[in-house]
Amino acid sequence: MTSNELGLPSVMVNRETLHNQLAERRAILYDQLLERNVSGLLLTSRENTRYLTGFTGTTSLTLISPEGSTILVDSRYIEQARNQCAAADLEVTLIQQNRKTELYKLIEGLKTQTIGIEDKDLTVSQHKELMQGIANLKVEGLSDLLANNRVCKDEIELALLKRAVAISDEAWTELIPWIRIGMSEMEIAGRLEYLMRKKGASGPSFDTIIGSGYRSALPHGVASEKKIEEGDVIVMDFGCQYQGYCSDITRTVFVGHIDEEMGNIYDIVLAAHNKAKEGIKAGIAGKAADGIARAVIEEAGYGEYFGHSLGHGIGLLIHEAPNFSPSFEGSIPAGSVLSVEPGIYLPGKGGVRIEDIGVVTESGYVTFTQASQEKVVIAAE
Repeated sequence: MTSNELGLPSVMVNRETLHNQLAERRAILYDQLLERNVSGLLLTSRENTRYLTGFTGTTSLTLISPEGSTILVDSRYIEQARNQCAAADLEVTLIQQNRKTELYKLIEGLKTQTIGIEDKDLTVSQHKELMQGIANLKVEGLSDLLANNRVCKDEIELALLKRAVAISDEAWTELIPWIRIGMSEMEIAGRLEYLMRKKGASGPSFDTIIGSGYRSALPHGVASEKKIEEGDVIVMDFGCQYQGYCSDITRTVFVGHIDEEMGNIYDIVLAAHNKAKEGIKAGIAGKAADGIARAVIEEAGYGEYFGHSLGHGIGLLIHEAPNFSPSFEGSIPAGSVLSVEPGIYLPGKGGVRIEDIGVVTESGYVTFTQASQEKVVIAAE
């Protein structure tokens, strides 16, 4: 660990340790491909390319194969790829002319022309070009396989996720005393994003949500030109990216005073939030975890105003598998990182959401988020 100018720890991953971890991830995938009689897997998404090769550039094509893997990059990224992808089983190749032609040559060199594709990333036109470019090519969609491989986070990933969360926590804590009546939601979002970048983030992990007054009842109401007013409730849902990994946090604050009903709703949401955390541990069904929080809100008479799921997986993507959702009946494994974010939204009046992220363990749910959950009232000055 090192520290930046603000005293926050930075995660310094040993190069050899990282490359060993990347090689282990590829080795697992090689075995899975062999079990499926698939000669290779074409990577097109940025998150899976990063997860399996370490390459952080924005343009590449990668063929992962037990017969030998290759990442194709153009001249803009060749030195970066050589530095990030140094491995005996992963060749870095400079695209000399046409990347599609060079990709086709790699695929045609496999023992069989049966490959996996990221079917949830590859466009229809890209798929059409691929099928037309290689005679007798057979493809199998493996997006779900790749997503499942990323569910349980290793020690490196957990460290990066914790760091992303710490940045968000510190930025929010520093932001609150700065907010004043008359500021716009976009001003607040801009300040928050600036603070996260100042503390080491590469940028926000999604469009920052600042919903004040009646707009706090919009679960995904991104920041607008609306001004902060006396009596507003402000729902603030934000996060950052740190070395590719995402954070996600929601806090709800009050301006000037706390409306009696909205204050009561805050207490209900916090109770649902804490009750769910107490019941979560490895093996619980996503549907069951969601049901813990939902029961608290329904018993309080606000069930119809909690419309979204309890939470989602988070990692290289802001939303990834698994989920705490009424529709997710699968069990949640140890090592998965998910949000817990119940909410109540009264149309035309306002809403409350409280969100943390943490890791699921054999014995419970370990929260990463440390920002205060106490009711905060911004002075009406």
